[in-house]
Amino acid sequence: MEEELTSLKKKATFCDNYEFLGHHFQIRSDSQQVLDEFKAIYRHFKLNHAPLKDERLTCYLLSSTPLNKPIIIIGKDCYPLESPGITLNTYFFHLIAPRLKEYFLIHGGVVSWKGKGIIISGHSTFGKTTLIIELIKRGFMFLSDEVAPIHRLSHKIVPFPRSIGVRRSTLRLFKGLKVCSNGHENRKYMIDIEDIYQGKIGTSCRPRYVIFLSANLDKDLSKKGDLRFLEIALNRINQNLVRDLRVINGVIDVSEVPGRQYPVLRILLDRKKRTANQLKEVCNKHKCLIFYSIFGKTRTPDFNVSPILTSINKTQGVMELMRMILSGYQPTMVDDVFDGSPCRMLMELADIAKDIQFYQLSMGKLDEMGDLITQLVSD
Repeated sequence: MEEELTSLKKKATFCDNYEFLGHHFQIRSDSQQVLDEFKAIYRHFKLNHAPLKDERLTCYLLSSTPLNKPIIIIGKDCYPLESPGITLNTYFFHLIAPRLKEYFLIHGGVVSWKGKGIIISGHSTFGKTTLIIELIKRGFMFLSDEVAPIHRLSHKIVPFPRSIGVRRSTLRLFKGLKVCSNGHENRKYMIDIEDIYQGKIGTSCRPRYVIFLSANLDKDLSKKGDLRFLEIALNRINQNLVRDLRVINGVIDVSEVPGRQYPVLRILLDRKKRTANQLKEVCNKHKCLIFYSIFGKTRTPDFNVSPILTSINKTQGVMELMRMILSGYQPTMVDDVFDGSPCRMLMELADIAKDIQFYQLSMGKLDEMGDLITQLVSD
């Protein structure tokens, strides 16, 4: 296998250099088109010089392989691209995220208002990006669309101005823009914020508000008490993975959810059983990346009703932040950074959150959601 990987790497004759949150990466590929698409998404991170070899990590994005599917190679690990709805670029950040240990990486968009950071976190189908754009139109500054990197020492959110991913319905708001997409029906179109609003990329700031978009979860199972659903989005799903998940003690049923951007499994769990670590171990065994996980059966939000903004207590907010980090970009952070102690991680997050106000936003009409958030930060 190692000889095969070496042979594939030799075909990667095109390369560019990038810096992500203080870490240097050389991106090599067998296709100039792949590099051009990568640059269209991460142009604000591109370096004009090559870092020293011992100061960078080389990642290979290969489009022509014996597997007849694109792959990513990082170190000795090789990840095939199974689903047409997932790009090499999506894989890339999920693979490098655990290496960015100086940061807590929260799945969410970030804007700022007069130096105050606002993190907006929600499921990928909840219109988070559309809401971020609505706030930018109102004068907010843009920091990020998909990830909120909070530096663990300075407690500041660092801008991560990757191109934003918008669905076709949102794209109609911006006629004439050049976008990057392969045309797959579930693929988001990528737009650089500078192509929409010049000079709207903000600077580092402390988080002052965290808003969790209401998950619109189906609570039908609450009357059964001991059961709950877990939905996990993966890079791929196969029969062997599903088989191994079903034999975990505490897993009642596993089924695939159609029509999502990523392959999604819905798992019915016994609430009394501890299954989280076993689920991760099985996914790792089958080299399946977990893009996100959420408890409940998600529904499409109703954007024709009036939204409701509700304050939640700090303890609940910090616990949700920790759950999002461990079920998202940094699933092994407790072991990798905090020597297996969840309490240490929780205490560090609590220290960061001492000046943060937490809210839940039940989704609704876009203009009214914008009004609620604008009023919140202006008070």
